[in-house]
Amino acid sequence: MNRETEERFVRTFIIRQQRERLLLELGSPTRRQNGINRFCHDATALVIPQTLACRGKLKREEIKLFLLPHAERGMCYAISSNEAVDGHFLSLSQALDSVLCFGFPSILVCAHAALVECEQEQGPAEKLILVERYKK
Repeated sequence: MNRETEERFVRTFIIRQQRERLLLELGSPTRRQNGINRFCHDATALVIPQTLACRGKLKREEIKLFLLPHAERGMCYAISSNEAVDGHFLSLSQALDSVLCFGFPSILVCAHAALVECEQEQGPAEKLILVERYKK
């Protein structure tokens, strides 16, 4: 796990009241999967509203086009219920292939943006694209 990347994601995109709990869960091997599932189940209520750039049942190519400019060297970091990719840096294409449409709650963190695939209830899972808002 890359603690620095996970902390940057939480401090940039998550509302203040939920930050410490999510960081605690992500940092604990026994609580990590429950924390990811809990966050992705209620992500729209836990993200900072000003960072929400796009929301819906987005297609893979739409997501890739949106995230690619924010992915440093085309890479992103996966926080996922899919343990094969959780905690790894992957190319954006590989990460999208590994987490989308499998029903795994997942977060892909790019340099200045993130994708959250919410918990799937029926049909395609809702996806949130978050973009870091710079303070002027």
